[in-house]
Amino acid sequence: MERLLSSKEKDLAKLLEKIEALSPLKVLCRGYSIADKLPEHEILRRASQVKKGDKVRVRLHEGHIQCEVT
Repeated sequence: MERLLSSKEKDLAKLLEKIEALSPLKVLCRGYSIADKLPEHEILRRASQVKKGDKVRVRLHEGHIQCEVT
């Protein structure tokens, strides 16, 4: 019984590692950021989604910054 439990714990640990590796927040640790248009909080995927004067929030690994498109 103990062997089975130990095996299942190892399987669970491996699954947790995979989940963490795929996390969008983990990507931020590698220097990437997530930008969204304010106030709608629409995730930005291309520059054509914004125009001069739009407000944008950029989420970083540690915190976020608010910007205005120029």
